[in-house]
Amino acid sequence: MSSQAEINSFSTNYAECTELSGNLTISGEDITTLEPLQNITSIGGNLFISNTSITVLDELSNLETVSGFLKITNNAQLTEISLNSENLNDLFIRLNPNLEKINATGLESANEIDIYGNASLNTLNLFDLSTVYNLLIGNNDNLESLTFLSLENSTNNIQIYQNDELNAVNFPSLTTADDFTVHKNDSLILLNISSLETVEDFDFISNESMLSLDLNSITSTYILTIEENLNLVEIKTQNLNSIHRTVIENNNELKNITFNNVTEIGPIKVEGNLNLEKIEFGNLAEITGDYPGYIPLDLHIKDNNKLEDILFSNLNSVESIRIEENPSLTNCTIDCSIFEALNTNTIEDDLYFQNNSSFLNDISDLCPQIGIEEENIENLIILFPNPVKDYISIQSKNDISKIQVLEITGKQVLEKLKSKSIKIENLKNGIYIIKVFDTNNNILTDKFIKG
Repeated sequence: MSSQAEINSFSTNYAECTELSGNLTISGEDITTLEPLQNITSIGGNLFISNTSITVLDELSNLETVSGFLKITNNAQLTEISLNSENLNDLFIRLNPNLEKINATGLESANEIDIYGNASLNTLNLFDLSTVYNLLIGNNDNLESLTFLSLENSTNNIQIYQNDELNAVNFPSLTTADDFTVHKNDSLILLNISSLETVEDFDFISNESMLSLDLNSITSTYILTIEENLNLVEIKTQNLNSIHRTVIENNNELKNITFNNVTEIGPIKVEGNLNLEKIEFGNLAEITGDYPGYIPLDLHIKDNNKLEDILFSNLNSVESIRIEENPSLTNCTIDCSIFEALNTNTIEDDLYFQNNSSFLNDISDLCPQIGIEEENIENLIILFPNPVKDYISIQSKNDISKIQVLEITGKQVLEKLKSKSIKIENLKNGIYIIKVFDTNNNILTDKFIKG
C-alpha cells in the first residue's frame, strides 16, 4: 500500500479480512493513519512500515501475530508507537528521527529486537519481555534509561551501544546470557545486572562515565573484557570463580584488580591501566587453557605505570608469563619455582620479566636463585629483626661484595661495600628493599621495615 487512498479502501473492499497470509508493505508520504487496518489480527509474512507521515502508530491494536519481521523505519513524522502483540518474531524500529516513545508493555517474547538510530527516543517500555534471542539497542541519542523488569534470559546476544545520554541500564531479573555487550555509552553510570549468574561473553568497553562496575552476582563467564573505561575506579567480583579469558586494559583510573574467589581461569592480560596499583588472585592455583591468535601468553602484565603489587600467592602452574614495563612494581608474589621452569628471558621465550622498577627489573631481582647453584644460595642468609631500628646483619659463608638499601619506589638511599652489616638508624620509618651481592655473583633481594 503506497497511499492513504489504498489504505482507506481496504476496509471497504475487504471488510471481513482479518488475516493476511503474505507480506504487507506500507510506504507513502501521504499516509497519515492506519485506522482502516485495525481489524487485522495476523500477518503471515513481514510487515514493513516506512516513509509515511504517520505521527502516532497505535491503530494496530488487534494485531497479535507477525510471522516474519515487523519493521518500522524512516518515518519522519512519527513520535509514538504502541504495540499490543504478546509475541513477535523480529521487531526492527530504526531511523525514525522524531520518535519519542515506544510502548510495547504486553510483549513477552521475541526472536530479535533491534531499536536503532531514533534520535529523539526518550521512553522505551518493554517491561513484560521475558525471553529474547537478540536484543540490540544502539545510537538512540536522547535515551536516558533502560529497564527490562521481566527479562530472564537471552539465548544469543544483548548489545547496548552508543546511546549518548543513557545513564542507567537495569536488568534486575536477567540470570543467563550468551553475549552481553555494553559499549560506548558515554553517560552511563549505572548497570544493574544483580541476578546475572552465567554469561558466555561479557564485554564492557568505552563507557566513559562509569565509576564502579558491579559484577558480584556473576559466578562464571567464558570471556571477560573490560577496556577503555576512562573513569572506572573499581570492579566488584565477589562470587566470580571461573573465567576462560580475561582482558583488562586501558582503564585509566582503575585502582585494584582483586579476583580472590577465582579458582579456574585461562589467559590473563592486564595492560595500560595507568593508575592500577594492585593485581590479586589470591586463591588461583593454575592458569590453564589458551585462546589462539588473541592472547599468546597465559599471564601478560604490561604498561601499568603505578602497579606496585602482583599477588598470585597460590599459583603453582602456568606455561608462559610476560611481566614488563611496570615501573612502580615493588612486590611480585609468584612462586619462584614457576619461573625456574620457564625459559628466560627474551621476548620470544615463555618468560619475559623485564623493564619493571629499578629493583625488580630482571628475573634475578625477584628470584635470585634462578641460575644459581642451590648450595650457594643456601650460604646467603640475611638476619635482622623486623622491624629493625639500627643495624642489619648478614650471615654468609661467602664474602659480601655490596649491600644496597632502596626506598619502596626504587630509589637507592644507602650502599656499603665489603661488609656484612649496614647502619640504617638515620632512615625514616617505613618499608625498604635490601639487596645483598656476594663475591660469587649471587644476589638476594628482600624487604624490611624500619620502625
